[in-house]
Amino acid sequence: MLPSLAHILQHFQNRRPIRAGSLITTVLGDAIVPHGGEVWLGSLIKALEPFGLNPRLTRTAVFRLTQDHWLTANPVGRRSYYEVTDFGQRHFKQAFKVIYAHQSPPWDGTWTLVLLGQLENDERKQLKQGLQWLGYGQACPQTMLHPTAEHDDLDALLEELKLTGKVLVLDQAVPANPLSVSTTEQVRSYWDFSALSHSYQEFLSLFTPLLAATKQQALSPEEAFMARTLLIHDYRRILLRDPLLPDELVSPNWPGHDARQLAQDLYQQLWAAAEIYISSAFETAAGEIPKASDHFYQRFGGLA
Repeated sequence: MLPSLAHILQHFQNRRPIRAGSLITTVLGDAIVPHGGEVWLGSLIKALEPFGLNPRLTRTAVFRLTQDHWLTANPVGRRSYYEVTDFGQRHFKQAFKVIYAHQSPPWDGTWTLVLLGQLENDERKQLKQGLQWLGYGQACPQTMLHPTAEHDDLDALLEELKLTGKVLVLDQAVPANPLSVSTTEQVRSYWDFSALSHSYQEFLSLFTPLLAATKQQALSPEEAFMARTLLIHDYRRILLRDPLLPDELVSPNWPGHDARQLAQDLYQQLWAAAEIYISSAFETAAGEIPKASDHFYQRFGGLA
């Protein structure tokens, strides 16, 4: 194994506790959903052992994902097959648009505001958590906002929480004055950019050596799968805390730009060999895992 990949793997294994459910979610989204969304538990257990997940840990994490409605169990004889639910598919679809985007979305200068003043405390707490997962910032205790909100995602969240019609959504709100340096800094204060910047810098330090190494030496299919999984796992953990503000609202040297380029370049290096492993290692109730969907090849602007 390349020293740079071994270092990344060790970095993952040193985290305590090892969050098996989070890693399995990465594997499901990056490798299983594009291939139909179903997997035999035994093949998943075997694929995750090199990451340091023992069978008991994997089984427990899969059980919890089932309890949380991400997966549904389909026993066939003595084997257990798991399929991503409609709930899980919807969340993966939201994440895909963020993780595998080729570039930042364009911005027309407008905002979406969600006013939470009429909600009960428990409803407000749930909606805030959901909005933060979608990248909204908190301007004040009862107001969340975002400059490039996906309307379908917001509608789906409100429907899921049974809050449709109970909150006031101001779409395409336009500031009275152009953004100045001071107002831009004020906007940034709605999100924790200091912690995000540190996370991106750590990501760049961890994965840049692997990109250089893979240009000199090809990885085996299993190693490519491990590297691709760890890349998306770490990148996803940061991105889902990043509001992905338009370029107009972040500094020119924002490390998120370099991190996206690194993720794109390294994924291009790894995806093909990883697909060889995925096709041979994972099984479904029908036998071999299906080929990847056409949508898979659109990741990062098109996989070469």
